[in-house]
Amino acid sequence: PSTTASVAGSVADFPVLVSIASDNQLRTVANGGHVQNSNGCDIVFRAADGTTPLPHEIESYYPLTGQLTAWVKVPALSSSADTVIYMYYGDSGVTALQENPASVWDSNYKGVWHLNNSVLDSTGSANNGTDNGTTDVTGKFAKGREFNGTSSYVSTASTDLKTADNFTISLWFKADATNFAHHLIWQGEN
Repeated sequence: PSTTASVAGSVADFPVLVSIASDNQLRTVANGGHVQNSNGCDIVFRAADGTTPLPHEIESYYPLTGQLTAWVKVPALSSSADTVIYMYYGDSGVTALQENPASVWDSNYKGVWHLNNSVLDSTGSANNGTDNGTTDVTGKFAKGREFNGTSSYVSTASTDLKTADNFTISLWFKADATNFAHHLIWQGEN
């Protein structure tokens, strides 16, 4: 599959979302596809030269349908030229995961929580979350967490997030109501 997206200007070392809803070829061999391992460890990404490995994280892979959600760190994206990356799969010699989430999310990222069946941090900072009453829910690209709007939350003891003077927070969420009074994110004093 191929897709087209645009960026403004040039961007370096950017984690690109690769989301494939389903693909018969990305099913495992046992399910009529070409992927060799049920955890998708033989799915790898390469630069435009076809050989240079690109750091990636497989957020989710479903062997029955070939659904894949992955983040691939692309060295350079341009607003004026296409950026080509390749995805390879089906190598029976690959039996261990090739992903490296800490390389996708460099030291500028203090925490990345996909909330896909876990509240673990994908960065090398290990700012893992603690789940407090959330539940699994189907999300736009993969699974997510459902918060009840009153008492469920995810917390982290990260000092990186408490001591930062300048930072950006980015999140994707779907609200059941737009008039909610509760905070989505807040910093405690503890």
